[in-house]
Amino acid sequence: SMAYGFVISGENDRYILWHYGESARFSTMVALLPEVDAGLFVSYNTPFNARETLSAFLDRYYPPEEHPPPQPLPGFPARADRWAGAYIPMRTAHTGPQKIVGWIVPLKVSMDERNLLLRTPFGNQRYAEIELGLLKQVDGERLLGFREDSQGNVTHLFWGPFAYFRATPFHTLNFQLPFIVACLAFFVSTLIVFPVAYLVHRRRGENGKTPRAARAARWLAAITGALNLILSGWFLVLLLDYAQTYVWPTEA
Repeated sequence: SMAYGFVISGENDRYILWHYGESARFSTMVALLPEVDAGLFVSYNTPFNARETLSAFLDRYYPPEEHPPPQPLPGFPARADRWAGAYIPMRTAHTGPQKIVGWIVPLKVSMDERNLLLRTPFGNQRYAEIELGLLKQVDGERLLGFREDSQGNVTHLFWGPFAYFRATPFHTLNFQLPFIVACLAFFVSTLIVFPVAYLVHRRRGENGKTPRAARAARWLAAITGALNLILSGWFLVLLLDYAQTYVWPTEA
């Protein structure tokens, strides 16, 4: 939950109010523990995960009590199989160059021997189901939940205060990256194969024998490949420009 811009959560059996912000060149976090009149503020000029500092601070000064691990509920493996997949943050842009920034490292859900395994950019976490559809971190305080549509299809994941939507296979980097590489290879090949074929036919004196429609199709393919390469370069420039403004805010 949220409280005037602060996230309300718990760790090591402590009630915590915290807020976190980062960019490519800094990360900052403030955490308040009102029950013990304590707090922590850290700021790094590198993309370091400040939550690791908070966890180390809590483990050092407020270690957690030992709790028996929750036992799996009946039918948990079948439900975990339905939850498996990749999930992308809801606040990620769906258009423009910002899209690839948020979609490149999704959360991945799978099943291990007896718990739900959540792969995150900050490391792997294991969760056990404490109520139907509600899971708790085995060695931590985070909660995990899922949402289904009217047909019973899993559509969203809720990880602490953050929401994620389930990605279809063609939305993941494992599909999109090979597809982009294959397209770029095809575009480059048109700039090589068709001009070389033209020179070979010209050297053999066969250009006049090739139908005009075939020659036009070859040139059209080469021009289309060149335009797509230019478009890819333009997209890369936009992406770099976005990264630059993300690091150094520009004036409105």
